[in-house]
Amino acid sequence: MKRMPLKVWTLLFIILFAIPFFVLASSTEPLVPCTGLECNACHIFEMLGRAFDFIVLNIVPPFALIMFVISGIMFFTAMGDPSKLDKSKSIMISTVIGIALISLAWAITVQIYSIFGADESYTKDWWEICSEEESEE
Repeated sequence: MKRMPLKVWTLLFIILFAIPFFVLASSTEPLVPCTGLECNACHIFEMLGRAFDFIVLNIVPPFALIMFVISGIMFFTAMGDPSKLDKSKSIMISTVIGIALISLAWAITVQIYSIFGADESYTKDWWEICSEEESEE
């Protein structure tokens, strides 16, 4: 039986995991909260907050899970080969470090926004700096 080339597997993997992201992106609220001339400085902060939340909450977790699964499969199929075990461990450690860095970046961003006067409750709309009246103008 002939094996499928790595390029075919990569393309199949990208297609299967990219399509849900496009659907998810169209089902959430738009990243830009205004259109045309009604935009003001408050909308810039809101757009950046929405984009950051979309990346941290919707894109990073699936990719981290995929990397954990790949690392686990590599670990169990290494069969005692030290180079494969080291590669599996490095993928696992890199994934954990990546998640930690992204979480730290989110925390720093929230703190910067709170310095500018955003809501400090860390709820859904943590990026709201301006009041409702100012953002509607």
